[in-house]
Amino acid sequence: MPYSKLMHGVYGEDFITFGQFATDASHENDETLLKLFEEKDEQILDKHTFKFENNQVTYKREVNAEHHDTEIEHAIEESILAPTVDQSWSESLFYGVGNKNM
Repeated sequence: MPYSKLMHGVYGEDFITFGQFATDASHENDETLLKLFEEKDEQILDKHTFKFENNQVTYKREVNAEHHDTEIEHAIEESILAPTVDQSWSESLFYGVGNKNM
């Protein structure tokens, strides 16, 4: 069943951090948004962090186990994202399948 999550965040020159807050949290308050940088906070249900340094992008996800089923919503330790460039279907046919038969 389709659903959506409303997330709010903070960004800077070398990072983007956003998260899902509890319904009683005032996300329009700067103090509440700055809680995204604390280790644990009960008002933050799901937090995503992207960092940009040394020509690399790292990603980390933290999930509040008291509010989400961790079997479905997985936490992800900080890891480096590897760039990939997928080919379109026409490029795949031209460079892949077409050239294998020649």
